[in-house]
Amino acid sequence: VWEQVGCDAGVALAAQQRISTRMAAVQAGNTIPEDNRSSLTVSRAIEPYLQHVANKGRAENTPKNYAFTLRHFARECNKPLHLITAEDLITFGGRMRDQGYADSTIHHHLVEIGTFLKHYGFKDVLPPGDLPKFVAKTADSYHQDDLTRFFAACDDDDDRLLFEFFLASGYRGGEVRYATWADVDFAAGTATVRAKR
Repeated sequence: VWEQVGCDAGVALAAQQRISTRMAAVQAGNTIPEDNRSSLTVSRAIEPYLQHVANKGRAENTPKNYAFTLRHFARECNKPLHLITAEDLITFGGRMRDQGYADSTIHHHLVEIGTFLKHYGFKDVLPPGDLPKFVAKTADSYHQDDLTRFFAACDDDDDRLLFEFFLASGYRGGEVRYATWADVDFAAGTATVRAKR
């Protein structure tokens, strides 16, 4: 691959890095829109990436969550992908903190942006050590009197059974939604998590 860049060594180095990154992305099987790749901005890269995520058969909410994060980032930092720096991501995280987001949420959003950039061949833009630190909170457990009141408030047996299964199985919301009777082995006392249908 050859690209004329002029006499400036800095411009030549940036072009070389951009071409190397593009070639690595293509070699890894990632899709880069053909139109004017060197100026592919965050906002223009979002839709092809979301299509890629949807085609991978991820959970229903995954593309929606990525879309929210990436569009928020594009409003703050709509630069060509090859010009995004760790400082841009740190600044974005700081603005999220100013808006009241928790460190765990900021961490999650920055990881999503990192995955997006990696898809286009830009790896480790923000080193893991620069991600916000947070302590994962453990969920409070329900007390028996809380559960008794909760189940008493269920309108019918179907609701009660659904919530009992949800609480007893440890399944996440999407897993409960896609569970069927065929996933339950009453004799063995087990339920199986299966791929979404």
